[in-house]
Amino acid sequence: MSKSSLYIDRLREMEDQYSQRFGEYKILERQRDDEQAKLIKLMKEKEQLEMVTSLLVKTADAAREAGRKRMEKVVTKALQSVFGHDFTFEIELDEHGGKPVANFYVTTVDPTTGVMVRNEPQSSRGGGINDIIAFALQVAVLVVYNEPKIQGPVILDEPGKHVSEEYVIKFGEFLDFISKTFNRQILMITHQPHLAATADRTLVSQLISGKTSIKSYDMSTLTLSDEDEFYYEQSEDQSNDGPEERL
Repeated sequence: MSKSSLYIDRLREMEDQYSQRFGEYKILERQRDDEQAKLIKLMKEKEQLEMVTSLLVKTADAAREAGRKRMEKVVTKALQSVFGHDFTFEIELDEHGGKPVANFYVTTVDPTTGVMVRNEPQSSRGGGINDIIAFALQVAVLVVYNEPKIQGPVILDEPGKHVSEEYVIKFGEFLDFISKTFNRQILMITHQPHLAATADRTLVSQLISGKTSIKSYDMSTLTLSDEDEFYYEQSEDQSNDGPEERL
């Protein structure tokens, strides 16, 4: 075989290798373009998800902030109704361990210095304030955050039992305000006659010699009705000596 034939065969072999490598290059180029297109699509999807996430966070923050303000308003109204306009309730929202945390504060005027003082509720003028705040927060949660809404009356067992006699009537007036504002009937058990006097209707429960009777009580005349609204006779092992009165 002549040298020219060897050169021609070698050239054809190189051309075949080139064609093969060029074909592989084109395949890789198409794969690269496909991957780049996928990357661009993923980046756009990521950007959209980040926008949606940001919107959801802002919406959640806005809803949480709106709820915070409504709760502050309800509790501040309670404190001011009972103790006077110098009281303000504040909620600070924070995060601890990746979870939201709420800190409560009461701002009031120091009666001796006239300076505004900000304390946690347990440090603010005794247990009566804690009672009012606890009740108002329950009302606020019921009104602001409860979904679906719970219907029916609000039932209270000895509300404001640590509120002093000086403020208990104001507390009763606030209960009336809550009832009318949120269209909720309030049923309560209390040993405080002054608080019972703020109710639209008062019933007195008496336990005498093992017999329980419940009668209507007229707060204007301080008299019981003659007939029982309800009557129950306990067994001997349930009975106690002497009367017990619950309003």
